[in-house]
This record gives sequence, structure tokens and C-alpha cells, in this order.
Amino acid sequence: MREQVTALVADAVARRPDATSFVAVDFETFYRSEKKAKREKLSACTVESSGNWGYCRHPEWEAYMVSIYAPDVQYVGDPANAPWDIIAGRIWVSHNRNFDRHVYERLVEQKKVASTAWWEWHDTADLAVYSHLPRALAKAVRWAFDGLTLDKGARSSMDGVRWADVPEADRQRILDYALEDAATCWALWAKFSDGWPAHERAISLHTGEIEFRGIPVDAAAVDRDIATLETALWATCQRIPWVDDVDDKGKPVALRSKAALDKECLKCGVPAPTSTASKSAEFLEWLDEYGERVPAVIELGRFRRIDRTLSVYRALKARIRPDGRAALALKYFGADKTGRWSGAAKFNLQNLMKSPLLFTADYGWCESAKEAAHVVDVRARIVAPSGRKLVIADLSQIEPRCLNWMVGNREFLALCAKGMSPYEAHARSSMGWTAGNLKKEDPQKYALAKARVLALGYGAGWGKFIVMARGYLGSEAEFLSIFAAEPPHGQTEKFVAYLSWLVEKTGHASSKKALKEWPTLDKETQNIWVNSWTQVQDFRATNPKIKALWEKLDGDLRASAADNHLAVELPSGRTLEYFDIGNRGGWITRAANPEGIPQHTYGAHLVENLIQATARDCFVAGILNLEAAGYRVMFHVHDEVVVDAPADADPKEVVRLLTTMPAWANGLPVAAEAEISTHYKK
Repeated sequence: MREQVTALVADAVARRPDATSFVAVDFETFYRSEKKAKREKLSACTVESSGNWGYCRHPEWEAYMVSIYAPDVQYVGDPANAPWDIIAGRIWVSHNRNFDRHVYERLVEQKKVASTAWWEWHDTADLAVYSHLPRALAKAVRWAFDGLTLDKGARSSMDGVRWADVPEADRQRILDYALEDAATCWALWAKFSDGWPAHERAISLHTGEIEFRGIPVDAAAVDRDIATLETALWATCQRIPWVDDVDDKGKPVALRSKAALDKECLKCGVPAPTSTASKSAEFLEWLDEYGERVPAVIELGRFRRIDRTLSVYRALKARIRPDGRAALALKYFGADKTGRWSGAAKFNLQNLMKSPLLFTADYGWCESAKEAAHVVDVRARIVAPSGRKLVIADLSQIEPRCLNWMVGNREFLALCAKGMSPYEAHARSSMGWTAGNLKKEDPQKYALAKARVLALGYGAGWGKFIVMARGYLGSEAEFLSIFAAEPPHGQTEKFVAYLSWLVEKTGHASSKKALKEWPTLDKETQNIWVNSWTQVQDFRATNPKIKALWEKLDGDLRASAADNHLAVELPSGRTLEYFDIGNRGGWITRAANPEGIPQHTYGAHLVENLIQATARDCFVAGILNLEAAGYRVMFHVHDEVVVDAPADADPKEVVRLLTTMPAWANGLPVAAEAEISTHYKK
């Protein structure tokens, strides 16, 4: 190893009396990237395409090397000859542990190595992100150890190359690279593990265990859905006019060709859309005006949705084990700012399609479940094991509860503690409601209270509130009945004066644009603008403690520019960190680690991160409570757990465990709801 690596290891050994109690394990395996596979017309052999479990069972897969590092044992070479007996019973650490554990277990399965017990197997990638370092090993090492660089070119040079085919002259570089990876992984654990709390280690281990336990799926139904999607995809293609066209060179015209779409629009006598992104406001407006005249555009959108769903199903199928469970994964600290989880490896449990795809008997698109002959619902393919049931439990409105607890809004908290929803509690504490059950007696006011609670706690302005309230309210009619009504007397004049003042004070382009557009707007739109602004102003006036928290963190942000670093402590004891702070056309930070993506940051945005992170920490406590009580949390999505429970399990007990909070959350009125099901559902 290089002198720099040897020196940092020696320093770690000097500081850690338990230096030999943990050992780094790092495997090297054959892979062929999708890019190389496409170029050479071969199959890809990657984790990305098949997941860890499927990758380790690819016909071409092999593990040709393992590197093992601890102060008293260093090995790099064939896994069959590694000193597994010497490292038995220690804590094992790897960077991206689930990959290395899958490789190890596959080698045991193949009887190429003997089964060896470890004390715990931890992930230094998880440790790195918790410690405000980048997740990737080379980047984490660079920031942790004074700019030390690792030779990642050695790994990339092995794309599609077998160890047996590597020239002898080049092998030493690969061996050195592998051993240094293990040594620096060991050094990361030595330096940072003492700062990783036991409950965070436990939730990291649990997150990894989800993949090894596997999630039971209805494999036969998955196959049926894939067949349905493939047929529906073909049928949809036939309804796109240029499906069989060729270009001037005799090559097939791509189905997603913008030129072909423009040509079809011209044929139909309408202007072509500048974008066909499904969430583009401009495209949605185009669809409203011209969609019926260009059916091909509708069919193209359906094709994309079916194709995207098919790719999700294929990723799921590739991960189904012989025991009927799918090796699906979550990523600890995937949302590195708040510590929440993200999906992993092409099947994202955090973002499964919300509604089923419906098709007629001849595989045409269908909007009505009653008329559908084929229903594709990936959620329903996740099922309870035989003789058991799923308990699906969800923390109720955890973020507004955390926000009002954080600022000490006692009236709101007392109402929630009595079992009242945060929306009614807000209406009573901030909107003057004093009568009976708000949802029953004034559902419109209840809907407005919900929109205010969910949209305005993080500082949304009047323009953003219009968009968000439209999404939160049940229908456009409900939105208009509230926002298009005649504003309170004098509010229109106050709003126009506010716009003028804002333009003069800040010169914001959006405010200038709004002030310029104002005289050209119809009365309904003007009312919507004024009423939205009025609601925002009222929320801020009646929730001064929330506004004060925005302002405090905004002041902390500005004050921290001197040393380019801001740490925001959470009630749980961990911190949110911001780096490279400066005013560059607005305040900019890099969140979570020094290589985070630069983004505009302000006080209310910091509050949003603070509250979402606190809600996450509450959720962690609930998951660990459930596991300690013997319940298996199969996986979780946002604030929802899916529990594999005995047939006689009481969902009330699941709720009790999920909502039992640690001492640091004393006084936080956490609530949850649960239901029993034979399969996963929204």
C-alpha cells in the first residue's frame, strides 16, 4: 500500500484499542456494464439491471478476488484461500455492505468458501452519509483523510474483463487498488463509528436486512401482469401512425421521434407541442386544446406509461428468489439532507405507481375499473406470507405535529393530544373555528385548513400556495368555491400595494411579472390571487412562532457565511449540516456534505429540512420498537410501515409500538392508523 494509506491506518490503530475487533471485507466481481453490453451485443451483467441477488446468479458472474483488512490480517486474492477462520466472530465492515454480503453468501451457497459467523456486518457507506461525508468511497476518503485519492480507474478497467485475462504486468495495480479500498474502508470505521449512535446503526442494519429477508410476492400474478403489459404495449404501438415508417436512409423511425410527432400534428392541422413531458403545464394546456385532434399524442403518452411500468415489473421479476420472495432494497439516508430512505437499483419501493393500469379485453386503454378486463397493480403483487397477514400502519400527519411541537404551539398540541386532527386543531387555533366537528359541519373550511397546514408551514408564498392548494383540495370546483370568491373588503387594494412594495424593495422578477400581468387578468383570476395572498398573510399572523423559527434559522444561515458551515441540531441529537454558504444571487448552500448539490436556501427551507428530519427520527423509533417486539417490518414507505404479522396480531398493538416515542420527543402527540390486508395497497 502507499505510504499515505499505511500512515492513516497506523494513526487509527494508535487511537483505537479495539482496532482488531473489526475487519474490512471487499469483494471484486466480474461485471459488464449496460453500455459495454450494448456496444458488444452481449447481455449486461450488473447490479443495476438485476439487483444484488440476481446479479450474483447471472450465468457469467464470478467473484475473483476478496480483500480483507485489519491491523493483524491483510489478504488480497482468491476468496477460496482467504483467512475466513481468522476473522470469524469479529465485526465486519464493507462499503455498500449488501453487495459484499450477497457475494459472500453466494460463494457459500456454491461451496467455494466455508460459512463463517460475523458479529455484525456494517456498512461504511451508511456511516459516511450519517457523518456528513459523500456516500461514494473515493469521495468519502478524500474528505475524511485530507485529500487522499483512491485509484478507481483500476475498477473501471475491468468492465467486461475476466481476471484470468488480465496480463500479469497489470495485475499488481488491481491488487493494490483492492487492498487500499479495504484499508480505507477499515479506517473510515475506525475514525467515525464512535460517532454513529446505536439506534442509527440498528436502523442501518434493519434497512439492509430488508433485502435479505425478501418481500413475498405473487410471482404468478407478476408473470400475468408482464404478459398483459407486453400485449398492451404492442397494441398501443399499432395505434401510433408512424410505427412502421422508415426514414430517408431506410431505418425505422423511432416511436418517440419528435420529428414524426411534429409531422403528425401538421397533418392534423395543429401546432406541435414544444414538450410532451407528462407533468409539463404547457403540455397539459396543449392537450386540453388539441389533444382530441391528435390521438397519436395520447397513445404515445400511454405507450410511455406502459413501457415505464413494464420496466418496473421486469426489475421486480429479476429479483424474485426461488422461495417466492423478492430481494428488494431500500437505501439508508438516501435523502441525505433529512436522513429519509430512498429506493434502490431500479425498483423503487418508495415510489410505486399510485393507481393500477386498466385495459379492455382487447388491451385498449381503460379509465373505468368496472369496464376493465385486465388490471395491472404492482402494489397488489406484494402479499402476506401463507398463514400470516400484513398490517399497514401510517403515522398520521407527522410533519405538522412535529412543527407545532418544535415551536411550542400549546393550544394546537393540546387539541391533537385529545385525538383531534391537526387540520381541525389548526382551524381552532388559527382560523377562529369554535363550533363542533369541523369536517362534518364545514367540510369546505376543513379542506382549506388542510391546505394551509400542509402548504404554508414551510413558508410557501401566495403564488405557490395557489398550485399547492389546488392539489390538496378535492376538486377544481372546491378550489374555486374558496379562492374565486369575492375577497374581504379592502384586500384587493392591499394586495396590489404589497406587490408594488415588493417590486420596489426586492426587484424580484416574479413580482414584477405579477404586477405587470395584474391589469390584464379576468376577475376570477384576480380573486384567486388576492384570496391566496390573504390566506398566506393570515397564516403567518396567526402562527407567529412558526414565522419566528423561519426567521431564526434564516439569521443563523446568514451568520454562518463567515465560516461556510451551519449545523442545525435536531431534538434527537443528530445534526443537519450545510456547507459552502454564500450569497450568490440569493443564499446558496451545499446540504448534507461538502459535495452536495448547490441550492438556494432560506429560513423556511431550513425549517422544512428540520421538521422532515425530526419526523424521520420519530419513524426510526417506531420501526425499532416494532422489531424489538418481534414484529417484522417488511419495508416502509415515507411514514408508513408494512408489517409481516401473525394471523392473530392486533393492529392496535402495532399502532402503539409505532407511536411510542423516545424521551427526546416528550410531549409530541404522535398518532397512527392501521389496517389489515392480504396484500399491499395504498
